[in-house]
Amino acid sequence: MATYTLGSETTKVPRDGTLIMQDNGGTNTLTVKYMNLSFSDPGHEKVTQRIRGDIAGSRNGDQQYASGSFDVYFYQFTDSGSNQASVQDVCDGSGAVGSNWTKASTAHEQFNFDMVFTKSGTPYTGIADGANHVATFSTTTAEWEFSEDINGDKITVSFESVSVTYTGPT
Repeated sequence: MATYTLGSETTKVPRDGTLIMQDNGGTNTLTVKYMNLSFSDPGHEKVTQRIRGDIAGSRNGDQQYASGSFDVYFYQFTDSGSNQASVQDVCDGSGAVGSNWTKASTAHEQFNFDMVFTKSGTPYTGIADGANHVATFSTTTAEWEFSEDINGDKITVSFESVSVTYTGPT
């Protein structure tokens, strides 16, 4: 029997994170200055097997989308200049993104992209946390919503991803 311990006991804070939206292969990227990122990765739905009303077991059902949201301060709606883009351009596949980015998957009609969320672990070398913690969201579609705010107008992005891959310290 093995005894397991936490690989890291260093609490992460928002300034430790980065979020990059990218096209297929990561040729084109947009680093996002985000706030309030949250996501869930439910995996497969649970299908409960019942015999005469009693739970007899469960099986994995259909794959579910990972989903989440984050906020960004509003800077501009779109930008068609070369090598410039807004978060909304990536979500919609518009502006320079529409003509320069390649969809992450052509099997989906909607414009889609990948996202790489990284929580830095490297500043903590020597505290059992010597590598970054990374969640890579594959084939992501997104919608956005604008809102005025006394502390600065913002865009809330809601997204769904076909899958999420996690890497980190070993």
